Amino acid sequence: MSSQAEEPTPTDDPRHIGELDRVSGITAREFFHEYYSKRKPVVLEGMMEDWPALGMWSLEHFQSVYGNELVRVGRCFGDTQEIKLGDYIKEMHELDPESRAAGLPPLYMEGWYYRDQRPELAKDYKVLPFFGPDWIEERWFPFNPRPLFHGILIGPKGSFTKLHYDQLATHSWNAQLVGRKHWTLVSPDQKDNTYIDMRQDAGHHPGTDVDAPDLERYPLLDKLRYMTATVHPGEMIWFPSLWMHQVLSLDDTISVTHNYLGANNVPRFLGHLFATRFLGKQGI
Repeated sequence: MSSQAEEPTPTDDPRHIGELDRVSGITAREFFHEYYSKRKPVVLEGMMEDWPALGMWSLEHFQSVYGNELVRVGRCFGDTQEIKLGDYIKEMHELDPESRAAGLPPLYMEGWYYRDQRPELAKDYKVLPFFGPDWIEERWFPFNPRPLFHGILIGPKGSFTKLHYDQLATHSWNAQLVGRKHWTLVSPDQKDNTYIDMRQDAGHHPGTDVDAPDLERYPLLDKLRYMTATVHPGEMIWFPSLWMHQVLSLDDTISVTHNYLGANNVPRFLGHLFATRFLGKQGI
């Protein structure tokens, strides 16, 4: 099985409203004014060149050094299974053949929140000053979520994450170390066209994918407007809270992601925390 795919060609879908901005050499001030304060997602180039992870992280590295660590793999936040990381990497192209035969995406390590098990991995990359301070990690912050929202994602070509927004309305950055990912992003003002309840529950709902909608069953998807970006190794994507995203791995991939709380997002975060933890609602 090939570990690489062709990059998506430009789409003529009228719902597609363009590609994300791609910038390099941006300053913290420019990032704050052009993207953070405007809640506008962006692809950042050339910001990871001094990361040890960029040259060191590979499937072979994780298999040999961290192969005995237990991780969970699943599909679209549905049922998961626990497996040794080394076994998953060795078998990830062959796992779950029945589901693959049914046209479902492969099992994916959707997030190994490694900080309690292997905190030394955090030394392999650097959090850009753009993305801090993270209020969740401040000593005075009244909540102490465990595990911390720092995840490593590994999966084969074809790994797929359905459209969703991230936990507790946090901001997010995702840095690509191995392989490419194709991102589809939808702004929060489009939520009424996304069938949001299906986005935040467990499992995959055929016909709801942005790029393959069943408009007879889900006609509101015809009104949906979305943006796209393909993120390559050495690049990262940043998107603010409640931006929904659907992600497809074009190759075997490794990436690292952080969800974090910035000063401009505290009221929204607290609203989500109250709604989800105490009222059992989505909080959007």
